[in-house]
Amino acid sequence: MAAPSSFREERFVETWTVGPADRSHPDSGEWSLSPPLAPKAPVEIWLPEPSDHALIERLVTVESSGGEPINGSATLLDGDRQWRFRPRDPWSPGAYLLRVAAALEGLAGNSLSRLFDEPFVGNRVGTPATEAVRLPFEVRAAEER
Repeated sequence: MAAPSSFREERFVETWTVGPADRSHPDSGEWSLSPPLAPKAPVEIWLPEPSDHALIERLVTVESSGGEPINGSATLLDGDRQWRFRPRDPWSPGAYLLRVAAALEGLAGNSLSRLFDEPFVGNRVGTPATEAVRLPFEVRAAEER
């Protein structure tokens, strides 16, 4: 004979409130880029809605015009709507590129390249290969400011 169980079943209720489906890709045309105004000042982008925190930390990079990565640190602010990058070394005057990989997603899981629940084409696994979004900016010499 089995020993009596001390397990007591309890009822659990979870209430969810949902809104309309988000059926749109993040739109880089709605982003606002602010170039650095001083040698150690950050470059910033503002997004109209939050992005996936872990992805934006990994998938947004800064490069020189020659394609070399710029070392520095990125910070997310304003509920993951503002991305700020401060270079390790002072900016040199010239052209730069902020590169955003196509896999960047908003909170609904829609990426720059596909919607979250969009079927894959053929036997492809993973996000379809698309070009990264490139946002050019320029750092001006002190005498030009």
